[in-house]
Amino acid sequence: MMNKSLGNQLRFHTNYRNLSFRTLREESILDFSSLRSLEMTIRRDIIYNCQKILCVAIAAIAAIVATAQSHIYMSPQGSDSNSGSPEAPLFSLQKALDKAISTTAGDTAYIEVAAGDYYLTSGACITTPTTRPIVVRAAGPEKPRFIGGHRITDWQQLNNSLYSAYIPEAVWGDYTFEQFFVNGRRATLARTPNKGFYRIKSIKESVTDNGNSTKESFATMRIEGDSAHLAILKDVWAGENGQPKVSLYHKWNNAKMHIDIINKDSNTFNIAGRKWGDHYMLQSGSRYFLYDFRQALDSVGEWYMDYTNGRLYYIRLPYEDMSNAQCIVPTIKQFINLTGHPGREIENISFENICFIVSKFNVPRAGLYPFQAAADIGAAIELHYAKNISLTGCEIEHCGTYAIWIDRGSSNCKVQGCYIGDAGAGGIKIGSPVAPDDTASVARGNIIDNNIIRGGGREIATGVGVHIMHAADNRVTHNDISDLRYTGISVGWRWGYGASVAAGNIIAHNHIHHIGWGELSDMGGIYTLGAATGNCITGNVIHDIAADSYGAWGIYTDEGSSYIEISNNLVYRCNDGAFHQHYGKENRVENNIFAFGKNYQLQLTKAEEHSSFTFKHNIILQNSGRTATGKWFTANMEIADNIYWSYGDTLSFCGKSSKEWEQLREKSARFINPQMKNPLADDFSFKKKRAARKIGFKPFDYSKAGVYGSEQWRKRAQEGNAVHNEFIEATGM
Repeated sequence: MMNKSLGNQLRFHTNYRNLSFRTLREESILDFSSLRSLEMTIRRDIIYNCQKILCVAIAAIAAIVATAQSHIYMSPQGSDSNSGSPEAPLFSLQKALDKAISTTAGDTAYIEVAAGDYYLTSGACITTPTTRPIVVRAAGPEKPRFIGGHRITDWQQLNNSLYSAYIPEAVWGDYTFEQFFVNGRRATLARTPNKGFYRIKSIKESVTDNGNSTKESFATMRIEGDSAHLAILKDVWAGENGQPKVSLYHKWNNAKMHIDIINKDSNTFNIAGRKWGDHYMLQSGSRYFLYDFRQALDSVGEWYMDYTNGRLYYIRLPYEDMSNAQCIVPTIKQFINLTGHPGREIENISFENICFIVSKFNVPRAGLYPFQAAADIGAAIELHYAKNISLTGCEIEHCGTYAIWIDRGSSNCKVQGCYIGDAGAGGIKIGSPVAPDDTASVARGNIIDNNIIRGGGREIATGVGVHIMHAADNRVTHNDISDLRYTGISVGWRWGYGASVAAGNIIAHNHIHHIGWGELSDMGGIYTLGAATGNCITGNVIHDIAADSYGAWGIYTDEGSSYIEISNNLVYRCNDGAFHQHYGKENRVENNIFAFGKNYQLQLTKAEEHSSFTFKHNIILQNSGRTATGKWFTANMEIADNIYWSYGDTLSFCGKSSKEWEQLREKSARFINPQMKNPLADDFSFKKKRAARKIGFKPFDYSKAGVYGSEQWRKRAQEGNAVHNEFIEATGM
């Protein structure tokens, strides 16, 4: 605009000069000297006007640059009393965000975070809608680390391996914590047994009627254990600082409760609170362990905090040098909380190449009750009614809860190229466990792509790698998800055939492995619930799923799962089979490889009048157990053109032979070797495709599952396989 205006001015003055000289000469009004004087005057006018126009242009351009992009600087050596300039950087993310938000004019604000460690005493929270895009990013190639904890030094050696450190805040302040990290490793809060579980001998729940049907009833639960196991509690006074605690396991759930009464003469202890639900009721044989009391501190890698004297005790590992160890206790629950409202969402904030390390979770005084998939647990980073929020190249490690929660009303958010490790619960939640009141409250259109999610259930065993609840049109693609105690990816949050908003979710090309570890039951590499259209599970590789007593499935369509496409997946080495449908409607299971389940390969629990699913063009391989179990002969389904082949035990279909299966159920079944290169060694590529062509199977490139990008990133994902031998030892797979 300025260039065009300047040109017009110059053309005007040039034309004016030429016209003036010609006119004056023709009319002989002035002599030559007068004309020369007039020319000099015009020249001065031109120069003056050009200078004026240029100054205005430069000032306008400078103003545009200043308002279009502003840069705010942070440093570990900064101060929140500073201006945020390069010479006077800020320290806290909250202060930097406040400064970016307070400048209402202009385009993107960049918060440049210098490398180093930022030890935090509080997280960052935004509740005011932003008026400009904000980018929080590493200022250089090294990722800065926001550490939600306090470093512990000045250790006192008490014996060869036992050390102690004084934490005064724990004495005179309201400061408690239940996690402790040494050199990037989550230490074990003192427990017994040190590994594995005890078993409940008997249990009795006494319920007090409160006379108000709108309130939950109060209940006391008396738990009896083996006398040898509970002898350690005889010198423990229950109730001191809310300790000790008990971690209780029931099928697919885990509860953590404070022990209220220790009955030393009867080998029992009591927990108190609300009445337990029938679905989660403990029983004789349920597993538990005791933890968080001094007497249980007896093994290397364990720790205990005594709040009466303010001392933290730790039994170091043999290779640890406590004089230079990085020891951190958590101080905050959340790093980031973005909370908008319907119509006033928090928008357009990006976090790039930032590390978020260490956050806390404490068991509430009322106890942590069973809740499937830890759906009621919060996250270290939470988005509520937020749009266009992204985390790219970030790392979230050692959190006490879930790492990220994209909650109700949040849309078009993205988590891409991030590493999530050692989570207290799970990796990422999308949507709410409470059904939304309106469509605006449905979380939708979010993308979880190319992430490594490794290590979950460290505090709450039921955490899920990626958990989609009441949420729609989300894409979970190319992630590497491993080392969880429960399900890898869960989709849907409606039991039965009632309408569900969890539609249009795409679960594609993920690598899900080493799930369960024999701790919980009734789980899946991919688990679904409810009737919703447009959900698709395709191109995933799922293997090594192990449960406690039952229910380690690769793909598990649970109660009411309907209208799902399940195609081009490779699923192998799952305790209870590659595919299980509890009950559902009109699912399509086609062109998959289901292989090497320990107990069986395929399961169908419930036969219904409507069509349960179609089952076509699949390859089923086995080397142990049964081929199929459940209602396969009586269910309403279309089944055709599948290959069944065994490298070990005889094919067995719900107690019937392969010949009976062919005669009574699937006339087009093929019992032929599919001619794969070495499936027993995890190579499912084809030597020859003739057998596959006979059933219309279309080979797919399963190597595309998992993360993509640089060699370094892909290698980091492959490091998750290093737990395989430990997994086999723990589960007996």
